[in-house]
Amino acid sequence: METQPAQCPICEARGDVTRFEGRDCERVSCWECGCFTIGREALMRVKALSLEARRARLLAAKTETQAGELPYLSA
Repeated sequence: METQPAQCPICEARGDVTRFEGRDCERVSCWECGCFTIGREALMRVKALSLEARRARLLAAKTETQAGELPYLSA
C-alpha cells in the first residue's frame, strides 16, 4: 500500500491517492470530494467525462453506500 499526493480524478483538485498492491482499485482522499474508492477501469472512463458527469457518478456512489463504508466507483 502506497499513498501519494495526486490529482483527484473527480474534481482535479489536489488529493491523496492510496494504491493497493494486488487490488484493482485506489482509495482517494480529497478536500472537495471526500474519501472514496475507484476501480482502475472506472478511473480510465471517468477521465473522459465532464466535471459535472464525474461529480454525478460520485454522488450516485455515495447515495448507494451503506453507513460506515467508502463509496466505490466501478466501471
